[in-house]
Parts: sequence; structure tokens; C-alpha cells
Amino acid sequence: MQKILPQLIGFYLNLLAYIAPQKAGKLGFRVFCYPARVKMTARQRQFLQSARHFTIPYNKEAIQGYKWGNGPVNILLLHGWQSHTYRWKRYIEAIDKSHYTLYALDAPGHGLSSGSFMTVPLYSAIIVKAIEHIGKSTYRDRSLPGQFYSHIHLPYTTPVIA
Repeated sequence: MQKILPQLIGFYLNLLAYIAPQKAGKLGFRVFCYPARVKMTARQRQFLQSARHFTIPYNKEAIQGYKWGNGPVNILLLHGWQSHTYRWKRYIEAIDKSHYTLYALDAPGHGLSSGSFMTVPLYSAIIVKAIEHIGKSTYRDRSLPGQFYSHIHLPYTTPVIA
């Protein structure tokens, strides 16, 4: 069912785009900009307690940040859609924290961050603010954040209004 549902939604949106393009655009925007928050288990919360927590305020939202280690090289970990920082557990445990400082963010509407809305421009702005907070960083992402990185470094984009 998990594999069929996205295909059905895609089929429906594509069909609707032929019949009512504006309606399809608005519905697509709602589907793809309001992530379903994945519930955290007690075990996941316990792991996240091993980090030093910090908050990045952005507009009216509070973006939850995490820090592990004190090494000279910063690495920023950015999770994908409908996920949270716990997805990096294996990396965080494996990396030598005397050589690296690991930072991670819960995206808006994800994990322990506030909000329910997320777009590429919004998360891109938050990533910029995070980099201002933590300094020069190497980043590692899971699928979606690559778009945010591109958005930050490709400022000549044309906005799409749905």
C-alpha cells in the first residue's frame, strides 16, 4: 500500500492537471509542502538526548538543532522529507568526534522543530541561517536537501506560484 499510494496520488494529480490545472497546482502544493510528521519513538528521543541541543529561530518557527563532538571540521547533516535527525544515528555513532563536529537540523514540520509547512526556499533560508550559526561546514544530505543546497547556490531561480 505504501508504494501504491504515491503512484495513485501522482496519477490523480496528472489527470487533474488536464482537467483543472489550477486546482491540480493548489492540491499538489498542499500535498508536497505539508509533510506528515513522523512520530518519534522513546528510543529515538533517547538517542537525540546524547547531543547538545540548540534552537535556530526563523520567523515564527523554532528549528531544532543538534551537535555532537568538538573536532575542527564541521559536518552538517540534513535529512530528507518526512524524516528527522535520528536517521543519521549510524553515521553519528561511527564518526570520530575528536576530528569532526557533527551538526544536524530537524527541518520545519519535521522531528522536534515547530511548524507544519516546508518549501525549498524556506528550508534553504534555514540552512543558510544554520551555517551562519555553526560556521563553514561540509554537508551530507538524504535526497531532498540537495535541492536546498542548489537553491542556496543558484540564486537566479524563477519562483513558481501555485
